[in-house]
Parts: sequence; C-alpha cells; structure tokens
Amino acid sequence: MNTDSIWKEESGKCPVFKPLERDIETEVLIIGGGITGLTIATLLNDAGIHSVLAEASHIGNGTTGMSSCHLTTQIDAQYRKIYKDFGEKITELVARSRAEGIDFIEQLIKSKNINCDFKRVTGYQYADRPEQIADLEAEYRYAGYVDLPVELTDNIDLPFSVTKALKFGNQAVFNAQSFINGLAEHLVNSKCEIFENTRVTDIREDRGIFTVSANGKIIRALKVVMATHIPLFFNVLQTLAFPYMSYVIAATIEGDTPGNLYWDMDEPYHYIRSTEFNGRKYLIVGGADHKVGHVEETSKRFTELESYARKKFNVKSVDFKWSAEFFESADGLPFIGESPFSKKLYVATGFAGDGLVYGPLAALIISDLIQGKTNRYYDAYDSTRITIAASMADFFKENIDNVRSLVADKFGNVSEQSPDHLEPGEGKILNLNGEKVAVAKDANGEVYAVSPVCTHLKCNVHYNNAEQTWDCPCHGSRFSIDGSVVYGPAVDPLEKKEIVVVAEDKK
Repeated sequence: MNTDSIWKEESGKCPVFKPLERDIETEVLIIGGGITGLTIATLLNDAGIHSVLAEASHIGNGTTGMSSCHLTTQIDAQYRKIYKDFGEKITELVARSRAEGIDFIEQLIKSKNINCDFKRVTGYQYADRPEQIADLEAEYRYAGYVDLPVELTDNIDLPFSVTKALKFGNQAVFNAQSFINGLAEHLVNSKCEIFENTRVTDIREDRGIFTVSANGKIIRALKVVMATHIPLFFNVLQTLAFPYMSYVIAATIEGDTPGNLYWDMDEPYHYIRSTEFNGRKYLIVGGADHKVGHVEETSKRFTELESYARKKFNVKSVDFKWSAEFFESADGLPFIGESPFSKKLYVATGFAGDGLVYGPLAALIISDLIQGKTNRYYDAYDSTRITIAASMADFFKENIDNVRSLVADKFGNVSEQSPDHLEPGEGKILNLNGEKVAVAKDANGEVYAVSPVCTHLKCNVHYNNAEQTWDCPCHGSRFSIDGSVVYGPAVDPLEKKEIVVVAEDKK
C-alpha cells in the first residue's frame, strides 16, 4: 500500500530549487513553501515586490500535499459557535471571506493557467442519527443569519441513508499539489527567489532589519512572514493553537464513486470525496483526528477509517493511506496578521482542517498588510486579538494537558527492554545505562537512538508508529527517527545518542 497521499506523484513535476548558499538581502522573507507561502510570494511578485522564500524541505512536502484537497465554506468550528462567541459581524466576515477565498483560488488558477483539476461541487454536512438533527438545524439557522446559501434536505447522493443533511452550494475540489507546483513554476526567474532544503534556525530584529540564519548563511529582510503552520521558535500563539493529526485513505469501490463533498457530525467527524488518479476513480475517506503525540498506535487510525469506509461502501481495496498535521485555535478562528512581538513579522496559524481555504486567504490579508493596504477581513482573523470568553476553555484544557504530558514523561517509567528486541518500524523510550533514550528501528533493521527531549520547549517526544516519527505532545514538533526536524516549531534536531546493540543469543 502506498503511504504517500494520492496527490504526491505531482510533487515530481514541481520545479527544483537549490538550497541557499550565499548571504542575501530582500524586502520580504517568506518562511515555508506550502500553499500559504507560495500564494503570498505570487501576490508580492505580481505587485513588483522582491521576496525570498525559504523552504526547509521541498515545495509542498508538508501539509498542503498531504491534505484531502477539498474547499468548503463550512468551517470546522461550526457557525453557531462562531456566532455565539464573536457576534454577527465577525461571523458574516468569516462566511463571506471563505466564499471569496474559494473564488480567489479559482481566479488564480485561471489567470496563471494552472492545470490542477479544479471543479465546483456541492457540499453536504449530514446527520445519520436522529439525535444529531437538532445541531444540524441550529447550524442551518446560524449560517442563514449571515446569508450563507444553505438549505436543509433529505436527499443526498450517497449509497447509504442519512437522517437529514445541510446542503452547501458552490464548494470545490482540486489537486493542491498541482496548484502550488503551478505557482512555483510561475515564480521561476521572477522577483521571488525560492530556496529549498533551507531551514531557518534563528531570527533577530534590530532597528527595523531582520537578520535570519539559514544553512549557515544570512538573509537580511525588512519584513518576515512565517507561513509555517505554527510560528517557529517561541511565540505566544503556540499556547493558543494546538497540534492535531488527521488520517486519510483512498480506496477503490464497487459501483460509482460519489461526486460531491460529504462530512458527518461525529466527533471527530469523517469526510468523504472522490478523485481520479491514473485513470482510476478513488473514494477518499478521512478523519480519526487526535492530538499530536497523544496516540502511539497511530496505525490503528487507518484501520478505523477502513472499517468506516467498508460499513458505508462496497470497498474492493484500500490503495493509499496518509496523514497530516494541522493546528486548531483556541477560539475556533485562525490567527492571521502581525505577530504579537513585531509589526513587521507576520504569522498565519490555527487553520484547523481548513488550511487550503485559509492559506490563500491569509496570503491576501498579509500581502495587503505588507503593502500598507486595508483588508476588510483582517478584523475577523486579527492575530493580536484577545478573546477570553471564546478561548478560555480550550486554552486551559490544552495547556494543562501539555503540563500533564511534560510532568508524566519526565517522571514516568520507561521500558528496560534492549534495543535489539525492537521490531522493524517500532520505537520506544528506553532506559539505557540510567538515561532515557528514544530508540527506533527502521524497516531494514537499522537502529537509531536520539534524545527524547524536544528541542523546542523540552517536552518528551512520543513515537508515531504509522509515520515512524517522534512527535512532541506539547506543541506539535515532529522529528524523523534519526532526529532531524520534520515539522516545527522546533528548528534544531534531537540530539543523537550512541548505543551498543547486542545481538540476541539465538542458541
């Protein structure tokens, strides 16, 4: 089974960019080569502004290329919650901005002539149990309060019965990997210089100039954008945006695949769509979310999704499976705009499962801020906002959870098992000569040993057996089994440890 997303084959069609190998100066430094960073770079380039984009790995190698590639006006947090917490004006801005965000993506695709399978479809949020109808009807009322075009229906084109559904018109699907490949292609030989395999390791601001370290070189910039899902290094927003994992499978089924977007009302909810790949139609099923680092047997999440799919459809085979990390904000809306620490440092985080809409929307807002323009949607997503009533419950729950993880890991028991007893693909925190060591064995039987202490804020990492990564349960940093950084906010690798592996006596 393929463990990359069904879209990742397109990553090989992206232009290749060299790592940063010299000191450089620019008006704007963009950190991150996903949908947010590349859309910002495109908008600045179109405005004649020089920028540098630094991507730690490869273009689209993060969450963008590992999404389910659907675009909806409905939000993870639900409109009834946003309305109650923020009022009618902000909720109306959110609804309108998401619709215009999808329109903007479509316009960009047309203006840049990008082939990425963009298609308008209908979205259905459905209740499959009678006790869910009241919440569905409440969502219908609150969406209607802000003039979002929705309707209640009993008819839905799925091969199983549902109790009632909320119908959203003018939603969309596309191939996000192909989309950002197209943006990158248009940025070749432009006012934006792109560098891959260029990890930022330090940022300092002095007298209005940023000095940024990456690959042992210096980037000097007047303004910096962190298009990194969560701000790097320490930032107060890390206490207000919480890391989660979501899982996706692609399966072939008997009969026709459904042609629209669908999501249920479970917690966490499941989402369904279809796509075509190499001439075959696939059913996409996602969900089974959990907080990063809080589940070690993550492979069971794929089993759960497959079981769900088989209950609903006549599945012939599951051919792809993958997962992605995202960040949920404490109050249900993203933080987009100026960093709380600097008016020349811009952030975009807390997109939840809506990053493919919020990323380009964040690009519109931030590019306007950089150019000194007013953006009418800024108030809805102001990154310096304080929303005590809306945020407090999740703020305390999530951050107390972080403290609990930190304490439990520092003083909890660890395995006394020998490293040579690990199975291929297995990882554990072991007590080796009185020291806690994160030890993992790859598929070829090679053993890797690193410190279990996250280099961000010193929480202990946990093993993720589906992705074979070490994941931090506190702020979402993830590391490969050799200790290298996969996702921030950490920028430094886990410290390598030397161990002696003694072969098991076979006699």
